[in-house]
Amino acid sequence: GGFRVNAAFAFEKKDWTKSHACWDLFIRSIDSDMVKDFVSGNSHANSELMLFAQDSIINHAKYFRALTSVLAENHLQAIEELKEMRYSGYEQNFVFQELARQYKAIGEKTLYENTLIEGVQLLTKDPWFAQNLMNIYLESKDYDAASKVIDALLIADFNNPTYLSLKGTLVELQGNSDEALKYLERAYAIDSTNVDINSNLGRIWYNKGNLVETSYFDKRQFAIGEELSMPYYLKAVKFYLKAYEADAEHKDVTIANGVRNVLYKQFMRADCPNPYELINKYNEVSRAYRLPQFKR
Repeated sequence: GGFRVNAAFAFEKKDWTKSHACWDLFIRSIDSDMVKDFVSGNSHANSELMLFAQDSIINHAKYFRALTSVLAENHLQAIEELKEMRYSGYEQNFVFQELARQYKAIGEKTLYENTLIEGVQLLTKDPWFAQNLMNIYLESKDYDAASKVIDALLIADFNNPTYLSLKGTLVELQGNSDEALKYLERAYAIDSTNVDINSNLGRIWYNKGNLVETSYFDKRQFAIGEELSMPYYLKAVKFYLKAYEADAEHKDVTIANGVRNVLYKQFMRADCPNPYELINKYNEVSRAYRLPQFKR
């Protein structure tokens, strides 16, 4: 019991090394011959040992032991401790996510990918594994592998907005933006406040507008290009602004650039009815993402 108290106290003080040592001593003492010999003739101590040896308490201790290794950035130690408890059922999401992160931190790409695959299979309701696995395949442009992952997930959970958004992104990368919109609109109907879904919708509508505008600009028909592309851009900025409002950390600069590009196209038009309002919004978003503001 003393080891647990000291482990918790050191954890509160963010002394990860000391906390880890106390959790480790607690775990190892439960199975030590010294403790077993001591409690064999002491009924009170034996009752206490039986209490502390419960799976729920042991797994709690193993969780914090692994967590202190993670926080101390002791990657190899964290990996061994996370591997030990990955099938215990205790905090399984954390265990598999952190195990994957630790493999990535030490450059073990194959073990990172394999852990993500296992996470997808065991924890089908957690989109984190699918998202990161998809990122691997998308970076390598292995669209077949990405399709197999996301299609299997959609079969298991066809109304999951994250999976629908991932499918839409994949289909878009394969060159079918209209089909991608169908998946993203389904995702939006389920979760209209999701940052990624709104950002993805904004990007597709922006790209559609850009295609129209470019095709007319190539023919030097600038006014027609601006006029016909604007409805697409206005759809894009609606979603980009929703993504901006939901992006609390303001890290995704693509959202800011989407908003800024469309607002700029609007307030630079001679017939714009509310240029100062749009400029103020442009500057608000620019400040949030630490980007240059527009000077009147």
